Amino acid sequence: LCVRCVSVCECDLCVRCVSVCECDLCVRCVSVCECDLCVRCVSVCECDLCVRCVSVCECDLCVRCVSVCECDLCVRCVSVCECDLCVRCVSVCECDLCVRCVSVCECDLCVRCVSVCECDLCVRCVSVCECDLCVRCVSVCECDLCVRCVSVCECDLCVRCVSVCECDLCVRCVSVCECDLCVRCVSVCECDLCVRCVSVCECDLCVRCVSVCECDLCVRCVSVCVCDLCVRCEGVWSLCEVCVCVFVVSV
Repeated sequence: LCVRCVSVCECDLCVRCVSVCECDLCVRCVSVCECDLCVRCVSVCECDLCVRCVSVCECDLCVRCVSVCECDLCVRCVSVCECDLCVRCVSVCECDLCVRCVSVCECDLCVRCVSVCECDLCVRCVSVCECDLCVRCVSVCECDLCVRCVSVCECDLCVRCVSVCECDLCVRCVSVCECDLCVRCVSVCECDLCVRCVSVCECDLCVRCVSVCECDLCVRCVSVCVCDLCVRCEGVWSLCEVCVCVFVVSV
């Protein structure tokens, strides 16, 4: 069959003998797709499928040979997720999981690689608690425990790092007793012992720091005897009636 009767390649093989492209180049001379378009006319993969038949990347690898994104970039050219979305179309982690498949941080690290908060910020970008809530969503201590997991003060120090009161104020912000009650919740002495642990005067000095009467008035507020009874409880100046009697008898 001649060139006037059928399409014939430069090598003189015709379309009935071999696949020949519209440009008349045959499958033996150039790569030709099943649809008979050759590599010079359209992008053709190594498997000889062209861009019109299947998605083909810029590097000419098709979707059947490698994972190819909707934008036709393949896994060899860019990072592509299991769902075949590439790093140019969506944020993709180093492990190649994209933001549509898993939570991915602004830095593109995903929830499987690092702890990521509900807001998608990861532990490398912000402090994130064991429960994966970050410092922007809730108060988080220096040890990365958040206010939902442990009691955390306004200064963000938690009960495991410093003593924190029931009202969540810590020992660095206010005076806190050994029992963890602070000066705002109960009267606390300079030594940080509170009224529930020891007797504390109205001036907040406790029985360990100054002599305090049974009525909790201290030697600085009223005259208190050596037996710690004050002038309001016993009508004396320096020694109370009981102590004076004992002193006289002893003499």
